Amino acid sequence: MWPTETYDLFPTLVQKHNISPQESIVQDILDDNDLGDHGIILGGMRSKSHKVLENYPKIKEQIQNSINDYTKKLGMDNVVIANSWYNVYFQGGSVRRHNHPGSIVSGAYYVHLEMPQSHLLIENPNPPELWNNLTKYNPIVEEIIVQQNDLLLFPSRLYHTTDPNESSKRVCVSFNTNYVE
Repeated sequence: MWPTETYDLFPTLVQKHNISPQESIVQDILDDNDLGDHGIILGGMRSKSHKVLENYPKIKEQIQNSINDYTKKLGMDNVVIANSWYNVYFQGGSVRRHNHPGSIVSGAYYVHLEMPQSHLLIENPNPPELWNNLTKYNPIVEEIIVQQNDLLLFPSRLYHTTDPNESSKRVCVSFNTNYVE
């Protein structure tokens, strides 16, 4: 009898980086009283600006360097931040299941956590009705633990959500990317 060969085909790359805050981003966000609503945010608010990282060039550069590392592993070139915003989650706040159509790589930079950690939940893109039993090859969702200053990068097509915030505030800067035109 021949040995069984297993092929892990088409893995999905998700990366976690640590970004050193070199600017006053946390205090600026916490002091911002001009926030708006967004339909997918429960128990929180969103910045009205979609160019937040333009105000923090050192942080934007670190994030772009992380994107470059991520896309290089995927064989992609010239992917840049297209827009960025921040979400402030109050106690019990979370974000509904969503993805980022029209973007290539999306990211979440956790600039302020009052708890030691939080979680981003990423759904398996394969249809769950195909499975009779769960194995390491077909989890319904993967839970990624994040801490303050963590940056998560993932394919924009993946549906994701967050756990409810258990502290008074959690702040996350999010962004989408596109190819350089």
